[in-house]
This record gives sequence, C-alpha cells and structure tokens, in this order.
Amino acid sequence: MFRTNRTLGTQTTGLSNETRLPRLRIWMLTALGIGLLLACSAVSGEAFAASGNSGNAKVCQKGGWASSNLQDGTGNALAFSSQDECVAYGETHGPILNPTLTGDPTHVIEGQLSTLIASGFHSSSMGTLTDHSLGGAGGSVTLPAMTTDTGGLPAGVGAVFTAGACLTGVYAAEFTLVDGFGVHASTTVFLDCF
Repeated sequence: MFRTNRTLGTQTTGLSNETRLPRLRIWMLTALGIGLLLACSAVSGEAFAASGNSGNAKVCQKGGWASSNLQDGTGNALAFSSQDECVAYGETHGPILNPTLTGDPTHVIEGQLSTLIASGFHSSSMGTLTDHSLGGAGGSVTLPAMTTDTGGLPAGVGAVFTAGACLTGVYAAEFTLVDGFGVHASTTVFLDCF
C-alpha cells in the first residue's frame, strides 16, 4: 500500500540557530578575552623590560656591588668584582637584594628597648624573626614576621632585656630576619651590665 500524501519534515543536521548563536557569542567573548590578555601582557612586559633592572642597578651603584651581604632572590650569597658585573648579573638572573638588619641602639641596659630596623628584603613577605640569647643559658625563640611593602619591618619591632638578665650571664642577643624567600640578615644587640 502506498501513501502518497506523506508530509516530509525538514531534517536538521548540526545545531539550530538557537544553539549556534550563544556558542558563537561565547567563542567571540573568549577570543576577545584572550586578545585583551595578550595585549596587557605585551604592555606589562614592555614596562617590565624598560624598568626591570633599575632596582638591581640601584643596589649595584655607589659601591653596593661590593657589599658582603648581597643575595639573589632566594638568599644565596653573591659576590661581584665590579659594578658592571653586578648590573649584568641583575639583567640576566633576576633580583639582587642587599638586606640589612640593625638594632637601635646596639648597646642597651636592662629594660631599655632596642628597635630593629630592616631594609632590602622582599616586600610584604611572611618570614621569621629569631632572637638567640648569647651567654647565660642561651636559647632561641623564633616568631613569624611580615615585612612591609617597602621590604622592612613595621615601626616598633624590637627587644628588651628583662631585669636580672645580667645576673644570668646574658651579654647580648643575636637577631636574624628571614623573609619568605630565604633572604636574610642578622644583627647583634649588646647588653651593658655594670
């Protein structure tokens, strides 16, 4: 038996317009996003290239290349024979840091505050500050320490020798600051016992 009045429906192959348009928009937005990301990367890369070694150059200038405490970005010691060698290293190997830690004052009496002043560390880096007693029973305490956005310590960080420290034989404390990348510096604060 024949059916002659069959209705032929249209067959769709692939996606309908309702599905194609949102997918096309997603692809266009993705392509636009990638294009913007690449453009931003290129601009920031040019800015980095233009000023990327200026911090290193400053560390190397004015005799800084001869500092005994120069370190790479992970705290490994560096030594250079000239300013040019120092700057060239910074251009090809990355950051050169010259961290310092000092006590102010460096000689104190019991109950007197010695403020710790740091510079040249990675900025905003969580690390540690260790206080090691010299003389007496010795001993150490290590505390968490966060460097400031300029690579130093917040104002007011310091230490006080408690009353009776001289009687126990303590004569100084060595402080070591290590940032989260391993860059480090130490200083000693002396206790004057009369």
